[in-house]
Amino acid sequence: MVSQNKALSFNYKNLKVAVFGLGVSGVSALKLLLKHGADVEVYNKGAVDEWYVSQGLTTLIAKDKCFSDSDAESLKRIAHNQLIILSPGIPRDHELLNDVHQKKIPVWAEIELGFEFCQLPIIAITGTNGKTTTTTLVGELIKAGGKKVFIGGNIGTPFCEYARELPDVDVVLLELSSFQLESIVRFRPNTALFLNLFQNHGERYTAIDDYGLAKARISLNMSADDRLIYASDYPFIKNWAEKLNVKKIPVDTEHLPHLFDPKKLKIPGHHNVINATFALLAIENLELDQSKVLEALYAFKGVHHRIEFVENSWGFVAYDDAKSTNWDATITALKAVERSDKNVSLILGGKKRGHGDSIIPYLQEIQSMAKEICLIGEMGAEIEKELLLQKNLNLSFRYLTTIENVVEKLKSEKFTGTLLFSPAFPSFDQFKNYEERGRAFQKALN
Repeated sequence: MVSQNKALSFNYKNLKVAVFGLGVSGVSALKLLLKHGADVEVYNKGAVDEWYVSQGLTTLIAKDKCFSDSDAESLKRIAHNQLIILSPGIPRDHELLNDVHQKKIPVWAEIELGFEFCQLPIIAITGTNGKTTTTTLVGELIKAGGKKVFIGGNIGTPFCEYARELPDVDVVLLELSSFQLESIVRFRPNTALFLNLFQNHGERYTAIDDYGLAKARISLNMSADDRLIYASDYPFIKNWAEKLNVKKIPVDTEHLPHLFDPKKLKIPGHHNVINATFALLAIENLELDQSKVLEALYAFKGVHHRIEFVENSWGFVAYDDAKSTNWDATITALKAVERSDKNVSLILGGKKRGHGDSIIPYLQEIQSMAKEICLIGEMGAEIEKELLLQKNLNLSFRYLTTIENVVEKLKSEKFTGTLLFSPAFPSFDQFKNYEERGRAFQKALN
């Protein structure tokens, strides 16, 4: 891979920029823009007094540069900027951006801003499921093989942190969501991975093709010199890849190339054999120590909250798959922990999405692998209503409201099977993020 050579899109000194959304990526973008002398103002949900201090802005920006996204003044003001940096959690059709779009003011994702200052080769990974495991694994393999890597994007550390600090690394590795890819302009990876595609994020995309097209933007600026590694047995991905002028490496996820011994993996399930295959293909042109790479592959124990084995003293086996936010992730987790006696208790539930929420299309597969569903949260109550209408159901279910209630109930019943927490829905009804709900599950067990 060759490094990027590009001029900046703007002279950032005194450039008028609005950062809309002050999550981790928004604050990171703010810091980078201030470093380069931009004239920045910020917009966020809720009253300014409530988030100015809590988001740690008091030492970064004056309070009179901070605006609520619901104020009438903000609707008029934001379009006076020359560039907008948009949080991935905020849709591009937000009413605050109406005048911005009309005036054709650029609206960038934080990763686009980070890319402005990156001169290194980039490996970017997208897909519905497995992104975090694959990204983490690729990072471990690169380090074990003898090179230094920055790991960021959707996995936790914003790309703008790299751009601000410019650490001494050889390659940049990014996990990318569809939300981030919606707002790229020149962003270009040298190697891109598209792992899979399942219906997800019903709150943003009503059709899977809309969701797929957002992810497909990963190839927007790729050229014949760039590598695309993709799951060729997904029709949308296959059809998209066929039209691209890039170096194509198709992967049939049911008939994988024999790059390693799957029996030596510590991470369970066929889906992790797929993830490991993608990871090895991602780094095959990096000139790494292959023996060290394989050692690291076989030593890798996975990532927190992704089918993570949780030790406990209650006589049952427990797995924390709190990262699951869609039905396909939950089905994958069930397959990974499947047992011949079907004695699996599955915890389901979380925040309602609005599209693709129904359990009915997945019910037959779930009841072939689990004996019971324990329902929690906002969607738990909705799923209970659906299940009450089903006849000849070969599956018991009960709504227990919270993770803690589920664990206490199973303890009192002296449950001896496998408890799988793979909720299939976002965490935001009861928790700030999936990490917090994963920690809540592990705390309840111990």
